[in-house]
Amino acid sequence: MDTNLSQVGYYGEMEMRRLAAPAWSVERCLLTGYWLVAGYGLRAWRAFVALTAVIVVAGWCFTNHAWARLTTTGTPTSVNLQPGAIISTAPPPQGLSLARAWLFAAQEAVALVRASRPVQGHPHRATTSWTSLSGSSDPCCWR
Repeated sequence: MDTNLSQVGYYGEMEMRRLAAPAWSVERCLLTGYWLVAGYGLRAWRAFVALTAVIVVAGWCFTNHAWARLTTTGTPTSVNLQPGAIISTAPPPQGLSLARAWLFAAQEAVALVRASRPVQGHPHRATTSWTSLSGSSDPCCWR
């Protein structure tokens, strides 16, 4: 079967389905988002651009001091016994650099699809971050 012809048919089918859905319905909103982000799964560059945009915006948000503040813990230097005051010094808070924030955002964006690891005691099973969300790598405990 001709791959290009089947892609055109699928794209047309999805367009008709999107346009046939009632305006402001959940189905139409989802299909419109699917069309915008990935071209119904046929335009991979759109999905890549959308992922890159999410990483860039998230990285910028991590450097915005109004949304992401680092907390610092003071080290006690002296104690005044009369009023019971503890005097401590803390290093000045340092924010994330934009490069580190983008790196963190990129790592977290793909965190659930990291490579699998063998399950201890079960050499033929593997766990990914999806399966470790349950807190256990044993399928009996996933319920």
